[in-house]
Amino acid sequence: MNWLDEKVESVEHSNWLYKLCCLFLFKPRKKLTYAELFMVLYELNRKALGAEDAKKFSMGVLIETYKWNNNKEPDMSEYEQR
Repeated sequence: MNWLDEKVESVEHSNWLYKLCCLFLFKPRKKLTYAELFMVLYELNRKALGAEDAKKFSMGVLIETYKWNNNKEPDMSEYEQR
């Protein structure tokens, strides 16, 4: 799942929130990777949704963000084999 190491250029909704998140994570001029964004989304939703539902929700948001930025589906072949 090499696409998790790519940088997130922008998010479809609340791009200002994404930029603020980058600022607070000490990356004001850098962008988060998809893996880092997953960790942020997971931690924000873990208590409200529970661990398993937070993983599903976060991965869904990540996939939609990847599709929005790259106009294609991410390569999930390694993930599906597990």
